[in-house]
Amino acid sequence: MEFWLPLGIVAFLFAGLALLQRRHRRTLLARFRAEWGHPSERERDIRAIWLYHGTLATESECPLDERTGKDLDLDALFAVLDRTESTVGQQLLYHRLRTTPTSDNLEAFESLMVRLGEDARERERVQLSLARLRGHSGDLWWLTQPGVLDVKPRDLVFPLLAPVVPVALLLSVIWPQAFLVVIAGVLTNWAVRYVSAPRLGLLLHPFRQLGPVIAIAESLRPLIATDSASLGPSIVRRRPTEPPPENRQCGEPRSDAVGRPDQRGL
Repeated sequence: MEFWLPLGIVAFLFAGLALLQRRHRRTLLARFRAEWGHPSERERDIRAIWLYHGTLATESECPLDERTGKDLDLDALFAVLDRTESTVGQQLLYHRLRTTPTSDNLEAFESLMVRLGEDARERERVQLSLARLRGHSGDLWWLTQPGVLDVKPRDLVFPLLAPVVPVALLLSVIWPQAFLVVIAGVLTNWAVRYVSAPRLGLLLHPFRQLGPVIAIAESLRPLIATDSASLGPSIVRRRPTEPPPENRQCGEPRSDAVGRPDQRGL
């Protein structure tokens, strides 16, 4: 009886968790199908979305200046086109609208867009994967900025303090005095965290996004690895009359910049 009771509790918890996940999946699929083809009413933090573009846009991408963006009312256009599932997706879409994509990936991007538009099952699988990023702030790109991950000599204290408390807890079973080390270790960790918070606190949110982003990238690898949807430069052969992207001047027309008939007005 003593063995079966905890086993039953664990089985009940796992069954409840599985039912909750299944219900959450059905709810998401219902939302995806109801919203497909309709403008999204999701709230948008334009300042946070713009910050990615404003910080990382390079001259080789020929970014639009702010005056042109306001004249074209690109923020309103972005709100109409935005059907993304995450802040990261919003940042990339906003950046794409305000820069000039190179010919190396236009046809691949088009192929991927057509495939997801026609294959509802694959599209919903992608949406379910990306939905895990919906609550994240999208500031992962900040980790790539110079000086953000500047390791200082005093940071060596973190790996040294990490095993102190668990090891002392284990020792306290046979040596009760070790519990004093546990108390001292907890107090020391609090002190170190308080001192380091101003410098390292801003890194917590970006680092917490690494795991979900890597997991989603792994789940979507089969999609972007196929010949019809590869976003690598080899899928499109540059035409002999077109200068390489690095040599083309901003504003110079591209021979492949026609796009789909229903998107030429964009």
